Amino acid sequence: MEACSKVKLMNLRVFLEGNPYLLAVTMVVSVLHSIFDFLAFKNDIQFWNKNKSMEGLSAKSVVVNFFVS
Repeated sequence: MEACSKVKLMNLRVFLEGNPYLLAVTMVVSVLHSIFDFLAFKNDIQFWNKNKSMEGLSAKSVVVNFFVS
């Protein structure tokens, strides 16, 4: 219970004592990153739904990309 209170107090200090421009830029960059990540994921799903064959795709690169990302 006390640990939760300390975390809340620390978060409040960050917002009250931190540079507001830095906080705003951080929030904007985080939101943009989330949007672009969602769009990339949506594009991957659309690609694989439209893809009917493996023609033009290297099986090795598909497997490597699956494990890398």
